[in-house]
Amino acid sequence: MAVIAWWWLLTVVVVAFHSASAAVVESTWEVEYKYWWPDCKEGIVMAINGQFPGPTIDAFAGDTVIIHVVNKLSTEGVVIHWHGIRQKGTPWADGAAGVTQCPINPAFSRQCLVHITSVGQLTVYPSAVASSELDQKFVIRLEEKKRRKRCVYVSLSVPVTPYLGSIKYGLKSAYDLKSPAKKFTVDNYDIMKPPPNPNTTKGSGIYNFPFGIVVDVILQNANVLKGVISEIHPWHLHGHDFWVLGYGDGKFKPGIDEKTFNLKNPPLRNTVVLYPFGWTALRFVTDNPGVWFFHCHIEPHLHMGMGVVFAEGVDRIGKMEIPDEALGCGLTRKWLMNRGRP
Repeated sequence: MAVIAWWWLLTVVVVAFHSASAAVVESTWEVEYKYWWPDCKEGIVMAINGQFPGPTIDAFAGDTVIIHVVNKLSTEGVVIHWHGIRQKGTPWADGAAGVTQCPINPAFSRQCLVHITSVGQLTVYPSAVASSELDQKFVIRLEEKKRRKRCVYVSLSVPVTPYLGSIKYGLKSAYDLKSPAKKFTVDNYDIMKPPPNPNTTKGSGIYNFPFGIVVDVILQNANVLKGVISEIHPWHLHGHDFWVLGYGDGKFKPGIDEKTFNLKNPPLRNTVVLYPFGWTALRFVTDNPGVWFFHCHIEPHLHMGMGVVFAEGVDRIGKMEIPDEALGCGLTRKWLMNRGRP
């Protein structure tokens, strides 16, 4: 299982006039545990090159950053997620274990490739248009903690074989090929009370979208399993920026709340807050072929299954030149080992 820790690592700097020839910024990161006291209490932290927070990388928009990651943890795999970097054309470098790639095993290293397109300070996680002019649009309604349909609760369980490799090599037994429902009927569901059925099941199905369509997502918050409590959830989408169309209290009302959407100047984000007992609407375009994680950014909630996976432009994934080392686990490892054999 990959380990996750949080800190600021990457700073991207832009100037008014930059050289026409983009540079390559290269570095080596050794990931290991050490004793430190970031909150004035000594404990074990995950450090990079002995530093916590980790090293800063200065780069310009248009540059390419190459990081050689060495996993010096004893028993756990590591991946690096580049928060705010869309990884357009390089989905295998997104750093989502089980989704886009395999974790880096202990005592192994891997090269991470990042094309800098954003400006500002970006977050890097080591981890053990706003118009409606496009013709086709999907609306997805997701609810807190579980995806609900007819009172059947499903938590995402990411498979050992990365989705990206399963799709590229046609490994149909690696995950559930049945897509989750795109709309959920919750007319009779009271979001102000605990669910009548607290049981859940695990699933690995994903949403599959064509390339170049608009997708609207409605996040609906509800009550937790016990008491009268609803929590705040920051939802993060990999591989994209999205427009935040609106917020609201209570249960989302189809056909009514859409009229309140901000379609003139909605903010562009990659993470959005879902407030207690409320809903949040967002919109993105499937312009980045790959397989992308969409999940709550509170780590325990993510491990509980509070997330979904979006695959888009899958017909283009087969044509990608994905490094074998990124997919060398699970069923993709077996496929790669037997490639070319009679």
